[in-house]
Amino acid sequence: MVDTSHDGLISADELETALRAYAKSKNYQVTPEDEKWVEETAGRADTNDDDHLDYNEFVEFAHEF
Repeated sequence: MVDTSHDGLISADELETALRAYAKSKNYQVTPEDEKWVEETAGRADTNDDDHLDYNEFVEFAHEF
């Protein structure tokens, strides 16, 4: 589950936690380049600039993942 606060939005912290858990489950070591890509991609997906991803924004992010 990504939206751990159950508010219908995904914060940067929630996204980072979910992606790190996924990487760990796949025995993948997250690199600084990975972190930069996630930050840039999530930033582009946050089309209303509210520092959260709503459902539609998350779907767009997931398509790039």
